[in-house]
Parts: sequence; C-alpha cells; structure tokens
Amino acid sequence: VIFNDLAKFLKQKENVIKDQTLKNSYDAKLEHFNVLKKHLDEIKEKALVLSKLHDEVRKMSADSEYHVKLSQINTRFQTLENGCKDLINRYEIYCNEHLLFNDSYQEFKEDLARDIDNLKFNCDIVGNLEVLQEVQKKIKDLQDKQSNDNVAFDQLLGQGENLYPHTNADGREELRQKLKLLKTDWDVYCDDLAELAQKVDLVNLQFGEFTDSQEQLSNWLKEVEKSIQSHMELRSTLPEKNLQLQNHRLMHQDIMAQTPLVEGVCEKAQQLIYETKDTNIAKYLESIKDLFKNIVSKSDDLLKKLEDAADVHKAYNTQLHLVRNWINNENEKVIACDGVHGEKNDINGKIEKLEAILQNKPRGESHREKLLSLHEKVIVNTSTKGKEALLKESNDVK
Repeated sequence: VIFNDLAKFLKQKENVIKDQTLKNSYDAKLEHFNVLKKHLDEIKEKALVLSKLHDEVRKMSADSEYHVKLSQINTRFQTLENGCKDLINRYEIYCNEHLLFNDSYQEFKEDLARDIDNLKFNCDIVGNLEVLQEVQKKIKDLQDKQSNDNVAFDQLLGQGENLYPHTNADGREELRQKLKLLKTDWDVYCDDLAELAQKVDLVNLQFGEFTDSQEQLSNWLKEVEKSIQSHMELRSTLPEKNLQLQNHRLMHQDIMAQTPLVEGVCEKAQQLIYETKDTNIAKYLESIKDLFKNIVSKSDDLLKKLEDAADVHKAYNTQLHLVRNWINNENEKVIACDGVHGEKNDINGKIEKLEAILQNKPRGESHREKLLSLHEKVIVNTSTKGKEALLKESNDVK
C-alpha cells in the first residue's frame, strides 16, 4: 500500500514538473514559483515517509522484491526533487527579470508622463520675448534629459524582449503592445519637443504673416459687404433683374472662392491661439468665422431671392404675352362677326360663333387671374419705376 501511495504521489508530481507551460505575466510566474515551492515541500515531506520505509525494508531479506522497488522509487524521488529545485531556480530568475522590467517600465512611463506634462503646461509660447527665452531654456533642459532617457529606453526595450523566451504567446503579445504604446508615446514626445523648439523661433514670423493676412481679409470682407448691399437694390425690368442676378452669381462664386483665404487666416489664428494662448486672437477668430459665415449665408439667400425674382418676372412676361395674344385672337373673332346684313344662314352662323366666343370667356378669365397673381408677386421685388410700368400693363390688360 505504501509503495502504491508513493508511486501515485511520484506520478502526480512528475506530471507537475513535466508541465512546462509558460506563464503570461509576473503575477502568474510568481504564483507558479510559489506553487513549485509548495510542491517541493510536499516532496520533502513525502521523503520522510520514504526514509521510514527504508528502515523497514532493511529488516527484510536481501532478495526481497521490495529492495528493488525501493531503489527505483528512491531514484525517482531524487530526480523529482532535483527537477523541482531546478524549476524553482529558473522561475525565481524569471520572476526577478519580469519584476525588474515591470518596475523599470512603470518608472520610465511615469517619468515620461511628467516630461510630457512639463512640455504641455510649462512651455507655452506667448507673444513676449522674455517669456520665450525662458521657454527656450526649459526646452533645452528637456532635450538634454531626452538624450539620457533615450539610453534608458533602449535598455528597457531589451529587458522586455528578454522576457519573451519564458513568457507564453498571450503574455508576449501583451508585452509587445505595452512596448509599442510606450514607444509611440516616446516618439510623439520627442517629435513634439523638436517641433516646439522650432516653433519658438518661428512664432515672430507667424505673427507677421497673420497680421498681413488679417488686414487683407478684413478689407475684402468690407468690400463684399458693400457689394451685397448694392445687389439688394430692386430693379425695374426682367433684363435688369437678369443682369443683377448674373452679377451677383459671379460675386457669390468669388465669395466661395475666397474660402481658402478665410480658412488660411483662421488656421494661422488657430495656430497662434494654440501657441500663444492669446485670448484676443481667439475673439478675432470667432468674429471672422461668424462674419464670413453670415456673408456666405446672406449672399446665398440673396442669390436665391434674385433667382426667384427673375423667374417670377419671366413667368409674368410669358403670361402677359399669352393673355394679350388671347385677347387679340378673341377680338379678331368678334370683328369677323361684325355686321347684321346678309342671309339668315350667315347671321345664324355669326350668332353661333359669338356664343362660342362667350363660352370661351372663362378661359380668358383664368389666364387673367393667373396674370394678376403673378403681378402681385412681381411687384414685391420690383423698383418703384418698374411697379408703375407693371401697373400700366395690368390696366391695359383689364
């Protein structure tokens, strides 16, 4: 029974030792390390049972089969204990290496975060030479520190890669992602630092360019505002309205074509706001955006209004021509029936034609009502002089 229990115990522990499944993290490795130590304690504890069994077997005859079994079990115990100790030593190294990497990684990450915050909150570019010089000094200090940290970063990458052989696939992928994210943050920080150093030198030039663009845009916006006001004046005739529409359509195209100029000024203003935190520029930026947006909206509304006015006036002219032609045609029919002399059949024929003309009168009334409706719409967008002409035309039709 004892031999069977020992054999069963050995088989169980041997399977544990043979299990070379890699772990994914420091905590998992540490846990496995502690489990291995627990197994070693159990092996040593079981070795006491084996020792007592030695004493009992010695009392048996030399040719007893138990001597052979005991020797085999003893050999397996030694191999098991040595294997467990070797695995414990290895996992102690694995844990130490992983812990060292974790600590180094966290330390570097926190230090990098402080440098990023320092760069973000303590290196603002403003329109003040004295402050700019102080910012330049801070940037120089950060660049010197960056050179030293670059060596530490390369060492950290090496520590992470050294963990791959004793880390499972999931753990290796997690390590790669951590290092990749850290490298991304590091590269972005280095790029931002280099970019900020250049911006300190360029900020004065940017102020000059912005001032010139601001003046050019302001003058253009004033001219456009005047032009829009002139295009809002009412016109008298359809040709005048078409010409006004054509002129405003060209001006509207010009307004939209100036979008890159406005966007360029806004972009420069936004850049200066980011670099200098100048609230006056921020206010100007919002006013320019609102002004241009309002001008585009006003111009677009006016374009639609002028198009509608031209379309309505065109429809009115077409309807006026139709009504006049109808009246002339009907008058010609009436004139053709003039005279009461002739044969009875001729007179009856004229009567029938006149009755047909009377029956067609509602159609004329419909044409006239449509014309009057268009007349009411046309006069809304017609000048005083044009209204007088329209009124005369309306009276003539009546």
